[in-house]
Amino acid sequence: MDFAASTTAALDGLLTREGFMAGQASETEVIYCASHDELSDRFPRLPQANAQPRGLGCCIDLVIDQHEPGVQVVLEGEPLARTLRALRLNEAAQSVDGIDSMPLDAALESLVEVLPQLFRASKP
Repeated sequence: MDFAASTTAALDGLLTREGFMAGQASETEVIYCASHDELSDRFPRLPQANAQPRGLGCCIDLVIDQHEPGVQVVLEGEPLARTLRALRLNEAAQSVDGIDSMPLDAALESLVEVLPQLFRASKP
């Protein structure tokens, strides 16, 4: 299974609707970048929101790395599960705790379920 193609096919639509640019991919990593200021305005409860000075053109990155057989997911330097727990989405956090050991398709399915929960919980 092609990691970059599978990841961008599964997540580009979801993440671009929430303000991220389409995934920039290499063989083993996909990076989604969003404007820090715009994402902070849209999702102010996100722990990574308003962490940088405004007006500098900074980005918030969601990085998905291949971690055989699954993936590792980091949102602006923090593991996704930690961000989910900070928003009290403990069940969602538990579901992504093991995505590094899941087959890629199952890991991506988990992200497709969990990421909308993250964004809903981060809105004002």
